[in-house]
Order: sequence, then structure tokens, then C-alpha cells
Amino acid sequence: VESVSILKDASSAAIFGVRGANGVVLVTTKRGKSGKMTASYSFNYGFQKVTKFNNNLGSYEYATLLNEALMNDNLPLAFTNEDIQNFKNGTDPILYPNTNWQKLVLGGDAPMMQHNLSFSGGTEKTRYFASLGYLNQDGLYPSLNYKRYNLRLNLDLKVTNTTTFSIDLSGRLEKRTAPTTGISEIFEHTLRNPPTIPAEYPGVGYAQVGSYVNTLRAIDPAAGYDNSENNTILTNIAIEQQIPWVKGLSLKGVFAYDKRMNYGKRWADNVYVYTKN
Repeated sequence: VESVSILKDASSAAIFGVRGANGVVLVTTKRGKSGKMTASYSFNYGFQKVTKFNNNLGSYEYATLLNEALMNDNLPLAFTNEDIQNFKNGTDPILYPNTNWQKLVLGGDAPMMQHNLSFSGGTEKTRYFASLGYLNQDGLYPSLNYKRYNLRLNLDLKVTNTTTFSIDLSGRLEKRTAPTTGISEIFEHTLRNPPTIPAEYPGVGYAQVGSYVNTLRAIDPAAGYDNSENNTILTNIAIEQQIPWVKGLSLKGVFAYDKRMNYGKRWADNVYVYTKN
């Protein structure tokens, strides 16, 4: 990106018609400059991590307060005094667990890295700028990932002393992997699941949690995942003609082409379901 401009007043945004009613953000990409070819490369690597979890109740406090609420409503108690004591002792984490759903589901690290490579140069009559990019971003869930490959080519040709021809080509390939259970649903149930139910049994597998969603199982790629792919091609062709007899005046015509293709694939229970739109 060469520059970013924000048009907010009506006079400057009027050229965009109704699309500019709420303002316009103009993003100008870099263009080639006359001279020897120059190349640049950049690399970024980082991690995403939850910095603060909710301070939820443990199983002992949860069972105690739930029993108190049920007793105040003259309803049957959910736990016996022995159950509550076992939650407090923590000697049997399988039958009387103290499950921290937030840390189990959201406690991991999500690394991300980005590569960018660009070339530019040209002569007085021909200038070019080309760039390649790659982004790989993991999510906090093992089945969550985003990859992006992007390509750009800006070419400026000075056909005559008063005529300039420009071609801008850009392409983007995006690949996403996500759990079959919705992200918002996973987040919601992770916060709602009580600490008195287990997430998994060691050496056996994930636990059934009644009417609750076992979100630890939901984020496991073995439980199923969705793959989606989005391909975008953008093309701008412009011709600018200067008016020789009026200094500073020129006419510019622009043709734009936008092509988007979306594909999806779901894997669940060893069965592939393929969709295309």
C-alpha cells in the first residue's frame, strides 16, 4: 500500500455516487519507478493468546451455590453433601472434576506468520511493480486455520508523450478451516459449561455432557471440520489522455473486472459432503 486517504465531505465523495454516501476510503497501491530493478522482502511472526480469562467458580463453589439456589426455590438439590465434599477434596477428578473449560478450549497459542516479496523498476516508458504475499494464521482451536496467497502486478506504459496506459492485476486465494460447530456456539458453551462435568476420560475419550456441548470435542479436527476456498481476481485497465491545448487537463477512462469463486467442503464422521457456489 502506497497511501490511504479518507474522503468525508460531500464534494470529494460525490464522484462515487450513492456508494460514497457514508464516506470513501481510497487505498493506493505502490507503482513502479524508473530505474534499476529493486526488490524488498519482509517477514513477520507472532502469537495470539488470550490474556485474561473470566474468574469463574470452581466445582465446589458452583455445587454449593447451585444447591442453595435450588433450596430457596423449594426444588430438589442437585448434589448431596458428600458430593460437595468430594468436589472440595479433589481426590477423584474423574467422578468429581473441577473442569476449567476456558483454559481447556481457549488456553493455547495461535501462531501466525506473513511473507511479502516485491519488485519494482522500469524505464521512462515502461514501469512495473509486482508483489507476492503469503499469510498463515492458526486459531486458538486446532481445527481453525486461515491461509492467504496474494499476487499483484501494476504496469504503466507511456504510449505517447500524452497518452498513458495502465494495467493493474491482483489475485487472492484464501483457504479457511473451521470446526463444524459454529465459532460463536463454541465460545458460548465454553463459558456456560459447569465445572462439575468432565471434558474427557483419560484413555477413553471425550465425555458426554448431557444437554451441554462438549466444546473440547467440538474443536478437535477428528470430530469434523469445514474447508472453504475463496478465489478473487481483480483487474483494472485505465487509459489517460492529456489535453495538449489545456494545461493540467486530462481525460481518464477506467475498466474494472471482478471475479470471485467460492468452494466448500465438509468432513465429518468419515463422510465428505462437497458444495460449490
